[in-house]
Amino acid sequence: MQYTGGEVVKILPALIISLIMLHSTQATAADDVVGKIVLKKGLTEKSNLNCQGSECDNMIIRRGDRIRTGRDSKVQVMLTDGTGIIIYERSDIIFNYVINPGRKKPTDIYTGYGKFKFIQNNSYLETSLVVRTANSLVKSVNATFCLVAAGRESAIFVYSGEAGFASIESSIADAFVIKEGEESYISTGSKPSVPSRVASTLHGSWLSRRFLSRDKNRILLSKIDNGPVDWPFIEKD
Repeated sequence: MQYTGGEVVKILPALIISLIMLHSTQATAADDVVGKIVLKKGLTEKSNLNCQGSECDNMIIRRGDRIRTGRDSKVQVMLTDGTGIIIYERSDIIFNYVINPGRKKPTDIYTGYGKFKFIQNNSYLETSLVVRTANSLVKSVNATFCLVAAGRESAIFVYSGEAGFASIESSIADAFVIKEGEESYISTGSKPSVPSRVASTLHGSWLSRRFLSRDKNRILLSKIDNGPVDWPFIEKD
């Protein structure tokens, strides 16, 4: 089929617009990729309200992805900002945003409930990671820390580096910088507990000795000798 000069002039603008839209769609899709799953064990579920269908059920992490794990399950994620995350059993996490060299907005993650370990490895000199729970806010630069999130309580332990720990409620101004080897707890409507040192012999078992109550609202702590469980929270002024 042959086109006249006038017809070609009419077709070109539409073709150019189509190409621009296609490139924009592809760029947006690429921008949405913020990491990948490097290990998946047991019963896990990945979902995204903006991405439906079988093409979304893969090992790629996109903005808005939500991962939930069941009993005896684990997922390991590597984000494009150099952050590694271990998501343990009975956990729920949402990836809202991941920092990139052209934008200074920090990586933003929401943990609904569960147990997590965050390992940062990047060159950012300011806050590059923000993790929110139902009751707490964590800000860090280049740290490795464990976080337990429950409906009414949260707990943090910093392996290396340091991380800011505060209430999610703006009316509560008290906050602490949790340094290497320290832990802190927080409950809804309260300020974080004063950071305390954890014995070096207990660093490796800190996370494994903490787990959620059946209703996922509170954090239980098992004794060092695998004895009875207890509530780790003590009311302090």
